[in-house]
Amino acid sequence: RQSPKSMIYAFEPVKKNFEILQENLALNEDVIQRIISYEFGFWSSEQDMSIGMPKEGNHKNTGLYSLYHSEELFVVQASFRMLDKNYYKNKNRS
Repeated sequence: RQSPKSMIYAFEPVKKNFEILQENLALNEDVIQRIISYEFGFWSSEQDMSIGMPKEGNHKNTGLYSLYHSEELFVVQASFRMLDKNYYKNKNRS
């Protein structure tokens, strides 16, 4: 609450994590108007890529996704875009 007029931009390429983010934002009505969320991550080019997380272990930590995956991983598709300071002008939320 130190900066009540600041904007927050959130980026999450994994659909399940993005849905959890949206649920959490809905619980915080006092700040939801200042948070803009996008369902993509950043990469050196715009593309969809498969990313994975270990099949075994604690899946409560859904931040374990990695672009470097093997047969031992649960794989999902995710969208990535290039970071450009002008990109977000006149763009809608994803």
